[in-house]
Amino acid sequence: MLEDIVSDHDSALKLLKDRREDILERYRTLKELYEELSSLFRGKVYINKDLLLHAIESYFLDIQRLKEFHGIKYITDEKISAFLIKWILKIKPIQVKQGVEADRYCFLANEIYGLAAGLLMINVELTLMEKNLKYELIYSLHNRDFEPKLFSTTLRLIKDLYTK
Repeated sequence: MLEDIVSDHDSALKLLKDRREDILERYRTLKELYEELSSLFRGKVYINKDLLLHAIESYFLDIQRLKEFHGIKYITDEKISAFLIKWILKIKPIQVKQGVEADRYCFLANEIYGLAAGLLMINVELTLMEKNLKYELIYSLHNRDFEPKLFSTTLRLIKDLYTK
């Protein structure tokens, strides 16, 4: 049992090392996305860089496990996007600053950021989406259980609707 855990850990470390450049590129992209969205949060939140990196590494590992488990080489962009959202929601890299009066945007910061990051992965801009659809998605991400395999179908429909 302990040998399996050590073996899994070693293979995870190898994957992270092998994919280091991809991970760092995704980190830079998501950091830039946060900078673009930061005005929404009125200076009340910040992005914890260590937590963001941990979320990215976790999603890379999760995707690899999914591929290995199902014996597949490639998975769809929508599924990759959904797993990224999953880990942003789980790790919560956006944190409320100490001593500020938080508002609803602060409490939904990770959901807004996760959705924007996921949409970026499938080449859909959050600003192009209808207001009601954005609200429904953010509400669901905040208040419902999140299942990335199921949400990837929603992302596919959004991609079909908002890209040509």
